[in-house]
Amino acid sequence: MLKLMGPIMLGLGFLQVLELLQSILAYWLASTPDTPTIDILGYVLTKPLPEGELVRIDTARRLYQFPMGVLALSLSVAVFPLLSRYAARQDTPNLRAP
Repeated sequence: MLKLMGPIMLGLGFLQVLELLQSILAYWLASTPDTPTIDILGYVLTKPLPEGELVRIDTARRLYQFPMGVLALSLSVAVFPLLSRYAARQDTPNLRAP
């Protein structure tokens, strides 16, 4: 069962790492009164994201992740009893069937 879950877990882990990297990048590019510029290789650039943009980015992320979470939760609640029955009966072919 773990072998079958591997690709899904890898994909979901990759998605979580990308979310973290996006948050770090947005935080780095957000302008604050203390640091309105970025110094990259001797070039001084103005940060492109205005103040308050991090709140908008986080809100948008939650807004698009909410339906995915509701769908995943409802599917797992619906499928878990069936998978548990298959596992209890040692019915491996039906447990593995897509």
